[in-house]
Amino acid sequence: MTSQHRIFLDLQDILMIRLTCRQCGTAISAAPQEVKIIDERCPNCDTPWFVTGSTDRKQLGQLVATLAALRQRGEQAPCHIQLEVEKPA
Repeated sequence: MTSQHRIFLDLQDILMIRLTCRQCGTAISAAPQEVKIIDERCPNCDTPWFVTGSTDRKQLGQLVATLAALRQRGEQAPCHIQLEVEKPA
């Protein structure tokens, strides 16, 4: 017998977005609506988190805006949107 466990998140379940510095391991979590105020450099070691000229920072902002818009759909929306995530080890 095979058993599968799948984990689905409602968009309202996303409480924080976490950024972790690959250089020193410092992590910052922010509510999606607060991501725009996160510094572009690690507050501990000053390593840039976003490459100058790249679209990474802009895309993070777009992700947050998209999440906010989809959260506003409400119960009258024709479908319910969830994200499937990997089961923790």
